[in-house]
Amino acid sequence: MGKALARRTIREDWGGQPYDIEATIDGRSWGIECKHIAKGNLPFSAFRPNEVENLSRKEDAGGVAVVAVRRDAPAVDCFFPWYYIRDAIESGERGSVKLEGLPTDLLNVLEVVHP
Repeated sequence: MGKALARRTIREDWGGQPYDIEATIDGRSWGIECKHIAKGNLPFSAFRPNEVENLSRKEDAGGVAVVAVRRDAPAVDCFFPWYYIRDAIESGERGSVKLEGLPTDLLNVLEVVHP
């Protein structure tokens, strides 16, 4: 992906912001939604309707929509592209994301294959 340059938009008032982090990396617009769980898998129910809508809009507009997850036990910080779970969530499936094997480096997130 080459040398990445990131610009993070920081706001004190989070109301109305579509993502937790907006960045431009290698000229592409990224929207990153951050999640934190204590243990286990990330449940689909962790995503609010506005998050689903905003991540999908980012992807539809040609940007990169990503979910960043921090799990306490066993400890892991990992990333996956929104397209990895988008269809399942938008169809109303109940389920969760297994975090094992997902990239732990943001720039490797686009190597995740669509299920």
